Amino acid sequence: MQFRHVLFLSLAIGWAVAAGDRVQAETWTDSSGQFRIEAEFEKFANGLVYLKKSNGQVISVPVQRLNAASIAQAKQLHAAAGGAAEAGGPVMDGAASKLGANPTARETAEIMSQAMVHFHLPTLWDGLTPKYQRDVQQNIRMHADAIDPAIWRGVAGLVKNASELVKTKRDMFLNNPTLGAMLSNDESTKQAWDAAANLLASIANSRLTDQEAMKQFDMAQFIASDAPAIRAAFVAFTEKVGTMEQSPFGNLAEAPKIETLSESASEAVFRITMGDEVDEVKFVKVENRWLPADMVEGWDEMMQEQRDTVAKLKSPEGQQQMMQMQMGVMMASAPLNALLGANTQQEFDQVIDSLAQTVGGMFGNAEITVEEEEFQFDEAP
Repeated sequence: MQFRHVLFLSLAIGWAVAAGDRVQAETWTDSSGQFRIEAEFEKFANGLVYLKKSNGQVISVPVQRLNAASIAQAKQLHAAAGGAAEAGGPVMDGAASKLGANPTARETAEIMSQAMVHFHLPTLWDGLTPKYQRDVQQNIRMHADAIDPAIWRGVAGLVKNASELVKTKRDMFLNNPTLGAMLSNDESTKQAWDAAANLLASIANSRLTDQEAMKQFDMAQFIASDAPAIRAAFVAFTEKVGTMEQSPFGNLAEAPKIETLSESASEAVFRITMGDEVDEVKFVKVENRWLPADMVEGWDEMMQEQRDTVAKLKSPEGQQQMMQMQMGVMMASAPLNALLGANTQQEFDQVIDSLAQTVGGMFGNAEITVEEEEFQFDEAP
């Protein structure tokens, strides 16, 4: 057999083997590990993994809805097909910013939209110029310094107690006759509840509840320490709540769609679609960053308003307001502690009933009723 025939046959066999491997269906598993699907990998773009089912239907799955093994599989297949490492926009994970040193206006719109959806703080922070970063940090420190320490401790205590309450009394909440009419006592609700409890705990256990730490707030330190746990809890929460019917978080995992309307060296306008929301956003270049024009135009005024707010907190009127806040904290602490102290469902229900009567008395003893049909969801067609 001549060499060219051998070469042709080898290439044909190699192509056939490669094609056979390419159309082989892979197993894809969601982030909870409970759901799997057999499908062929089509492509990875704009944060979505496109999969072809056995019936020929192509579906798109947000990459963060997959577990770690499936994400790695998607990246491997995407790279094998000759795709870029971060096709259509980066995957929002890790502690590093995804923005780059000198991004274009469109890159900024795409990446920052993704960062907002996925609460990727390193990228969001990197999207600001050094001046804007200094202003934000100074604003946080000023507010922390102006608030009365007793109020700060009280609010921090409320947050921590609320975190403990949500974590330890889930079943009592769901089994309460009044609250149970508003919440389905099913597995998806329990998973969403637990995710919310973890999110609240991540905030309660962070430096956000430490006044002295907030007086010296440094965003870089926050990103390196507390932010990853808060973000992970937030992402898990949106994933769990997003699986529930008529959830407001249902579209958060969808990749934003960016359409360029106009673009020049100093400004650009994009139509940004995120879920059901469509906005036309104008960006302007400030130093080496592209920022929303309305934010740039109103930034100095907004910062001055914050300084004025801090000044009012230190005035006699502000001190009076803080005394009222302290009374409010004390009033909220009593029922919270009572709920935490409930050891049985009966004790828990008695506290809830007492709270309902108190709230009813505040509104002229109006009867508080819950109509079950208000909380029923229409069945999906």
